[in-house]
Amino acid sequence: MPNKTLSRFTTSICTAIGVGFLFTACAHKPNPWRTVREPLKQKAQVYGTVNAGCLVGAESLIEMPTLEGENAQGSNLPKFEVMRPSRNRFFAHPSLVAYVTALSEKVYRKTKKYLLIGDLAQPRGGPMGDRGAPTAHSSHQTGLDVDVWFESSKYRLALEERENRRARDLVNEDHESMSSYWNLKYQSMVLKTAANFETVDRIFVNPAIKRELCIHSRKSGVRADRENAWLAKVRPWWGHKDHFHVRLKCPLGNAECVPVGDPIPAGDGCDETLNWWFSDEAKQLIAERAATPPEFKMPELPAACEQVLPLLTHH
Repeated sequence: MPNKTLSRFTTSICTAIGVGFLFTACAHKPNPWRTVREPLKQKAQVYGTVNAGCLVGAESLIEMPTLEGENAQGSNLPKFEVMRPSRNRFFAHPSLVAYVTALSEKVYRKTKKYLLIGDLAQPRGGPMGDRGAPTAHSSHQTGLDVDVWFESSKYRLALEERENRRARDLVNEDHESMSSYWNLKYQSMVLKTAANFETVDRIFVNPAIKRELCIHSRKSGVRADRENAWLAKVRPWWGHKDHFHVRLKCPLGNAECVPVGDPIPAGDGCDETLNWWFSDEAKQLIAERAATPPEFKMPELPAACEQVLPLLTHH
């Protein structure tokens, strides 16, 4: 494939549209990945990293029966609800669809509750943000990331509730103490279940949540060894007060999938690296991030991603 970046690709699209349209539609080089509605039907393949990549052969998480009320209790129905479906961010690599399905089944068997699933990826992956429409996601570009709400539901949700329901923060505004919605027994069970899948690379949670898990681990007398290996995968990160973010490993057979991030260190992560998140330095950075949200910047994607979007110059 030609050795070009998506930035050149986007420029060529804008030029091809025509001079009369150029200044109104392309002066800001709109993000074309946001407009695609359907996946590219090929063998599933990930290109690039979760922060700069794309996807072919994605599967939809909502192409399953979705009933409401008493008729929604069938044993063969998925044990999750897709939240904010109008965003069109419910596509993923088949390995992630299988993961969400299996995780929700495990949690349902233990609790009789349905997991609430947030963003996965767009139909062909790629960046989600745009100028004037930034997004909290810099990742979620290859169909290997999924946001799972900490809150779950005892019943099937109507479409209106799935669109408008607000997730509840488990961490208070001081970024340290836990809110009344924190349930150690339930949340630790879900996180442990989620982390114990072999395909999981890591899970991001708010630092205060990680600290609560560490405190509970120490009180329980669990050592930082195989018995507690799942906790090592749970990593502290900005935000993530109302959901946890699961990232899978690169799937087998996806040679162009590039892992991102350093290998997880030995131990359970309940150490000085966790303590930093509650330092004055970290608090200052949190305040700065809140005061000045980052502007969206189009990443340079792998050359293969040029072939994943429909070229407007071909029409």
